[in-house]
Amino acid sequence: MTKALAISAQDAASIWQEQNKLAEVKKIYGKDLTDSEFSILVQIGQATHLNPFLREIWAVKYGTNPAQIFIGRDGYRKAAQSNPDYDYHLADAVYQNDDFKIEDGEVRHTYSGKDRGALVGAYCVVKRKSSTKTMFNFVDIKEYTTGKSLWIGKPATMIKKVAEAQGLRMAFQQLFAEPTTKPKHGKNQPNHYLNLKKKSASNRKRVKRFLPHGANSGTCTSRNTQTNAPIRAN
Repeated sequence: MTKALAISAQDAASIWQEQNKLAEVKKIYGKDLTDSEFSILVQIGQATHLNPFLREIWAVKYGTNPAQIFIGRDGYRKAAQSNPDYDYHLADAVYQNDDFKIEDGEVRHTYSGKDRGALVGAYCVVKRKSSTKTMFNFVDIKEYTTGKSLWIGKPATMIKKVAEAQGLRMAFQQLFAEPTTKPKHGKNQPNHYLNLKKKSASNRKRVKRFLPHGANSGTCTSRNTQTNAPIRAN
């Protein structure tokens, strides 16, 4: 992993341009991908400048099923914050005993250090420099928790990651076009992924839509550009 660590310290954009670095990415993170699937991973990496060695973007493939390309919460954050129109954003968890309300499109959220009650969900507000108002989204813990692993030990941290990724993608739709959700066991899984279909022509069309003006990522089987933004919350 020495080479991988060396690559991770460099400009992420160069990872997707130089053949020796692409070979390293292919060897470590894309060995099971078809040439077409790896090509799409590279195109998304070139557009977003996300770094696979920092777990900002990665691909998963099970058997002969189409590969899935994931963008992590930190990947969303990095891409959004590098956009010249980014001003600020805030994500926080909401509990049953909090004073939480929306007034004139603005979030009003106050709480003390006392017992806040049961965790209800989380929200994210994002402000673009070109906008006079912030953008807001809220996610319900019931829709995302798996009841396993970190969702048991750190549920607030996990649901905040989901809300943050959704908020950033919603505010910067030209970067994160066409979100994809994949229900599993009745839950919307906290992952943002590109489901790579076998038809290369369809893939090329998706990538074009995913890369407006040479920018960023996406696809879809079902989508809601206002609320659905599953990510890998880890």
